[in-house]
Amino acid sequence: MNIALIILAAGKGTRMQSELPKVLHEVAGAPMLVHAMRAGRALDPKRTIIIAGHGFEAVSAAACAEDPEVEVVRQEAQLGTGHAVDQARAALSDFDGTVIVLYGDCPLIQSRTLEELSATLSDSAVSVLGFEAKDPARYGRLITDGDKLKRIVEFKDASPAERAVSLCNSGVMAASAGLLFDLLSEIDANNASGELYLTDVIGKAVARGLPCTAVRCAERETLGVNSRVELMQAEKEFQNLRRTEALEDGVTMPAPETVHFSYDTVIGRDTIIEQNVVFGPGVTVESGAQIRAFSHLEGAHVSRGCIIGPYARLRPGAELAEDVKIGNFVEIKASAKEKVDLNWGNQYSGSTKDYLVERGQVLKKDVNGKYIYKGPEGYVEYAKYFYASAMLQAYYNTSAVLSSKEKADLNWGNSYSGTTEDYLKERGRVLKKDV
Repeated sequence: MNIALIILAAGKGTRMQSELPKVLHEVAGAPMLVHAMRAGRALDPKRTIIIAGHGFEAVSAAACAEDPEVEVVRQEAQLGTGHAVDQARAALSDFDGTVIVLYGDCPLIQSRTLEELSATLSDSAVSVLGFEAKDPARYGRLITDGDKLKRIVEFKDASPAERAVSLCNSGVMAASAGLLFDLLSEIDANNASGELYLTDVIGKAVARGLPCTAVRCAERETLGVNSRVELMQAEKEFQNLRRTEALEDGVTMPAPETVHFSYDTVIGRDTIIEQNVVFGPGVTVESGAQIRAFSHLEGAHVSRGCIIGPYARLRPGAELAEDVKIGNFVEIKASAKEKVDLNWGNQYSGSTKDYLVERGQVLKKDVNGKYIYKGPEGYVEYAKYFYASAMLQAYYNTSAVLSSKEKADLNWGNSYSGTTEDYLKERGRVLKKDV
């Protein structure tokens, strides 16, 4: 089946109290518009048309960053949903297939729901996604006769009896391209808002004797965001859904309510995620890893068997091989580490050069083949780096148990006041005097 998506993204979002276009406000680290695009992508659409207005350039940039082949059409004046969809008429003039209308401010719509909606077109001319609302409030109502959808009435235009109906309109619609634009040509703005309603195409289709269908979905999928409060609700719903999916997929989370996922987080089965872990965009964790408490990961790949944290940070570009161990208060970025164990007293067998360069240091070998690094006073032996730099205490695990005679104080900015020789020997380092 040939499918084209039309995603409406022209609204300003006055209630958001923001200069940012409404559809670019983020849920789980991605603009709401991107969520809608990703949901529709599962249908393998041949064309994707974004209808943009307010903040056209910013919306276009975000859409094209997600899908370079997307087509963005400008809606100069916002004259209603019917008018918005009609802006895609020229772009789809040569398209023969099904059109699905989505909304850029509805980030929770699920791909499987759109597949179900599309499948109904074998017996329906126009299909609409609806939901049973706990509080119908000001939603438009779907007026049905048995399984048949007769019309959609906006709340402003609904009678008291129609307002008592709990089956509400999500706005998501599917129809053949030719029929949809033909029906749009027949609607008018003779309503309380003086706008062209997309919903009016149902009445036009029924008047022609064409069958129309209402497809039901969970209410949370249809949540449209128009305020910061609703944005918060969308985030909460996304996180709850993603946590449940992770648990069902074999991920262990002792306190799932404290774990924050990004829109594209991928977690393998038998992974353990402890409390207060945050996943930013672009994180993949393979099976059998352990992400310990209070860790933050972004743009990183964690291989099988890794142990991260607690209190660790993986920044964009971090690439960890199998069985890597990253201790507490460690930060890694843009690196490839092989079997790294950053606990005190253990050998660091990764790329030493990369490890120090990432921290603003320069490492090289001297004429005797010994590693030296460039410090404030010039090049010194690599071994001295472990004592001289208080910065190291933030990148290595400083939780080692020290002897009482050392009187160690490893807090940030404090010096080590014990015996230097014992200090380094305990960590497998060799201290010697130079010439």
